[in-house]
Amino acid sequence: MSNDRLTLPAGWEAPVNPKALEKELLAELTSDHLLYGHTARAIAQSSESDEAVFMFTGETEFMAIVALTWEEAPIKDQPEFEKISGISELEGFFD
Repeated sequence: MSNDRLTLPAGWEAPVNPKALEKELLAELTSDHLLYGHTARAIAQSSESDEAVFMFTGETEFMAIVALTWEEAPIKDQPEFEKISGISELEGFFD
């Protein structure tokens, strides 16, 4: 799925630099985090906050909205995330 073909709701956009978001996510995950060990691909980012949407692959495949912290070191139980079933769930996320 190409980011160019996604129709994103208001408040969301195709990632300006998806590799930077993916690198930041990896830097924030500790080995006990539920997202650790999955391959992540950034598919959208918020234009209003630090949330980004990633497609995760590994033993299972799923999408999640992740609230990146952009801190210098990982924080226990961070970043927070919410699994979603599709892009349509982004509609009204900031309401």
